[in-house]
Amino acid sequence: MGQQPVESACVTAASFRKAVELIREMLVEAGLTVLAESSLRSCRILYVACPFLLLEALAFDRSTAVFVPVQVIARPTEGGAEVHWVNLASVPQVRLPVAAHHPVNALCWRISQAFDTNPSTK
Repeated sequence: MGQQPVESACVTAASFRKAVELIREMLVEAGLTVLAESSLRSCRILYVACPFLLLEALAFDRSTAVFVPVQVIARPTEGGAEVHWVNLASVPQVRLPVAAHHPVNALCWRISQAFDTNPSTK
């Protein structure tokens, strides 16, 4: 997966609940932290951050806290879940604060790597 504005992955599991558990595990294994979780209709939203990237973002400009954590949205499918997240640093129409560009881009890259390296995703 490259650095595109909207990235996605499919997670194969017996149920949506198990798929969300697997997503959490993949993110934690990649060194990321799920700070919070919420439900919206049938979807699950995970608020994902990396403590070091969050510190980097906040050290230079506190306004970057608006863009970190990244929202990872899991939507149920027949074989597990479909996962989406937006890399605001790659959206041409969005102008991030200078201090937010690298941490947001790096965080989205690490989320992509978490899904790329797991055999249960496509």
